[in-house]
Amino acid sequence: MYRRASVLTGMKVKDLRGETLATVRDLMIDSTTGQILYAGVGYGGLAGIGEKLFAVPWDAIKVKTLTGNPSDESAVMNVSKSFFETHAGFDKDHWPAQADRTLFVTDAKEAVRSK
Repeated sequence: MYRRASVLTGMKVKDLRGETLATVRDLMIDSTTGQILYAGVGYGGLAGIGEKLFAVPWDAIKVKTLTGNPSDESAVMNVSKSFFETHAGFDKDHWPAQADRTLFVTDAKEAVRSK
């Protein structure tokens, strides 16, 4: 399936139960291959202030609808709200070159599994 980057940025990140956890703030793209390396996911804060950012591997996110309504697509991850509360993110002025695979582990059988 094809999606515009502008549709993905700003998309809500939800857990498998449909609870909104965070927001996709931006995408890191490898300009050589054109591959999306990771999504910069923002958690908490107010209007971007005090927000924690996480480098989530793109293959740890499934863009889909949990309601069956195509207009209700979300970035779905198998993590909990407490995960974002208890882990450190990265500085908004220093985006990493790679996703944080120490926090986000992908598995072919599951959408995402966190340590």
